[in-house]
Amino acid sequence: MARFPRLIGFMSALVALVATASSGCSSAPSADQTSPRTLVAWFRATQIATALDGMPELIGSWNGWQRPGLTAWQTRHDADGGEWLRLALPLDPGVYQYAIVADGTLVTDYQNPRTTYVADPLDPQSGAPYAVEVSEIEIADDSLPTLVVDRVTPTVDSISLEAHFVRGAAALDQVVAQLSNGAESLGALSVVRNGNRFTVNARGLQPGKYHLRLSATDQLGHSAAADASAFVEAETGRTLGDGLLYQIVIDRFRGDGALGPPSTPGERAGGTLDGVRAMIESGYFDQLGVTHLWLSPVYRNPTGEFVGSDGHLYRAYHGYWPEDPRGVDPLLAKNGDGEAALDQVIASAHGRGLRVLLDAVPNHVFQNHPYYASHASDWFNLPACICGAADCDWGSHIETCWFANYLPDLNWRDPEVMTQGVSDLAWWSSRFDLDGFRIDAVPMVPRAATRRIVHTVRNMTTRNGMDSFLLGENYTGAGDEGRSELTAYLGLTFDGLDSEFDFPLMWAMRDVIAHGNGGMDALEDEFTASERAFAGSGATMTHMLDNHDTTRFLSEIAGDADGDPWAAPPVQPTDLTVYQRQLLATAFMMTLPGMPVIYYGDELGLAGATDPDSRRVLPDLTQLSTSQSWLFERISKLGRARKCLPALRGQRTVLFVDADHEVLRYDAHGAETVVLSLSRGSENTSSLVSDLPEGNYVDLFSSHTLGSPIALDALSVGLYLPAESRCRE
Repeated sequence: MARFPRLIGFMSALVALVATASSGCSSAPSADQTSPRTLVAWFRATQIATALDGMPELIGSWNGWQRPGLTAWQTRHDADGGEWLRLALPLDPGVYQYAIVADGTLVTDYQNPRTTYVADPLDPQSGAPYAVEVSEIEIADDSLPTLVVDRVTPTVDSISLEAHFVRGAAALDQVVAQLSNGAESLGALSVVRNGNRFTVNARGLQPGKYHLRLSATDQLGHSAAADASAFVEAETGRTLGDGLLYQIVIDRFRGDGALGPPSTPGERAGGTLDGVRAMIESGYFDQLGVTHLWLSPVYRNPTGEFVGSDGHLYRAYHGYWPEDPRGVDPLLAKNGDGEAALDQVIASAHGRGLRVLLDAVPNHVFQNHPYYASHASDWFNLPACICGAADCDWGSHIETCWFANYLPDLNWRDPEVMTQGVSDLAWWSSRFDLDGFRIDAVPMVPRAATRRIVHTVRNMTTRNGMDSFLLGENYTGAGDEGRSELTAYLGLTFDGLDSEFDFPLMWAMRDVIAHGNGGMDALEDEFTASERAFAGSGATMTHMLDNHDTTRFLSEIAGDADGDPWAAPPVQPTDLTVYQRQLLATAFMMTLPGMPVIYYGDELGLAGATDPDSRRVLPDLTQLSTSQSWLFERISKLGRARKCLPALRGQRTVLFVDADHEVLRYDAHGAETVVLSLSRGSENTSSLVSDLPEGNYVDLFSSHTLGSPIALDALSVGLYLPAESRCRE
């Protein structure tokens, strides 16, 4: 939503506890076969700081948290020889909370990512209702049938789905499969069945997004259902690392054509979802090689003016002040029908193979929101503590502070808030056929909340590759401390996020490329540190130069980004060298492993100070300066090449790097090799480089051919492809 201070170390205790789990290391050993109506708890002594004295106790809600708890643990060892304790408890179907007491310390189940908050069972007289975090589990009724989708696989004109039936009290009777494209049913499909396993094939499909709905009935008439979705497109089997995300602040993007600047930085500019759809249908995002659109929040927001923390008046043009949990803002539609306009955007995007993410705002609401009207006394963190005030520092009050006195902060420790908040996001995902969320202000809600959101959205329907993307905003500082804060929310096996923004690398790119502090070799070291920090988490980290809460990268290069966003905003540079540095930074970012982001306007070199000046309107594309046109042409080529060339998303090898230059080789199995050169230097030079590919390679941006020595022109990017490559245009 708004820029956080660079939070350093506020989660150090949490990170110490979960670092191993988040990285995906040291999972518990495989358990023997257990009835589905069984709670299986895992504990290991390293979860507590002191040496274990006696057996820990398993306590829980099934008997009112009575002590002493269960102690019939069995010892297990994992593949690395680590010792674990395992306890199995048969339970009837239902939802249960539980925890482990070890040497007077209450800990959660190491292997269960689902948690909630309860009154402290070790101190029942304290009176605090949500004082401690405990594990939670839902025991299913195994007498009812279940459908499980094992795999959904799209090809260039078909979708194949494999699933199986988990037998309940009776055997499978029949399975029915139906196909739709989000707007209309395309009819029933034939099912090839082999016992309780079956395969569904849909063939002859046009490009776009499709949904398969499976329904099964057992011989007692009990039914089960499962859903899957997939995109049919020319290139199949793509993962998040193959994507390119484009961030849009809707009000600042497009209306009926180009927008004029708002009367003040805090006013509305008049951008609409209709304007976004027009840009989709114009082919603008195809030209840039974009695969995912991230739309700013579309919730209904208040219409008046409100005083910001800087004393200026603001309208809710940005969407981060929700006043309706499930309503689309009518001001985002030309005709006032926000829901219809959003439907049309998503249909247009899906028809072109574009995935759509909405910006989710779980942390807070606007003061006239129905939840605050009916639950002010029990669903919110009270009394109001304004983030960053002298008596409300960010570090100590990160989960409870309010952004402003008109933005009540939800208490996600309350199980009712958790249930309602997750239900609302599931509604948005289902109602508008979304392909994921960007989750705002992740550290301002308990990690239990993001895990519950991830689990729910991820299990609503079976998808693969790039088709489900849950991206968290955790605004951190630079270096290893920033990276350690990010790791606490990763770990796919523990319902961690698919991705977070790598803020530490963003700050490093600013230091080296925008400000000239340190060299390209130091920047490479920062990237290596990030790869090391996030390895094993299963996450695909997201890289950006800037966003709506930061200064624009171009103005950092120009040196005037610190200007007052209201009184002395940065000027739009005319010097081509500023745009050359922007291209250099973009090329470095867009060729890293992970998901790169283009913040709207960066492809044109849009200037801007911090929020709200970082949210200027997108320039009129017919009135760009020569430098802006130069930049747009090259970033477009780079984006299309990245989408076309598997090697640019494959193995990245540094062939040469010093303070001002870097040469890299990119390879992928069965694909043509690519070479990238980056020069931050102020003079033309060349360098001897070994391990270059053989053949006739030509730079995408100049007439240079590949050879050793390799040409390193001043402030340049070279992308060398085979001369005959189809990806040259």
